Amino acid sequence: MIPEPFVAAAGATSAEVALLMQAKDISVVPVVDNPKDRRYLGTISDRDIVTGCVAAGHDPTTCNAQTHARQDTIVVTADTQSSWTETNE
Repeated sequence: MIPEPFVAAAGATSAEVALLMQAKDISVVPVVDNPKDRRYLGTISDRDIVTGCVAAGHDPTTCNAQTHARQDTIVVTADTQSSWTETNE
């Protein structure tokens, strides 16, 4: 688990998220309500940007990243209980 991951604000464009991914050499970014509160809204990957925005003919400089963020990802916090080690030891 990464305690303070790089995040994208809900209002960020797909182009801004792609630049963050390039600068930090990452391929997935959590989308949050705002960088201060960091309430999780979804996860966007480089593939989501390519297939959901660019290939669909949207302009990545105006296309909102939250539009293409996945909301079905599993989120783990410091408080999440782990049962994997208990069942797989």
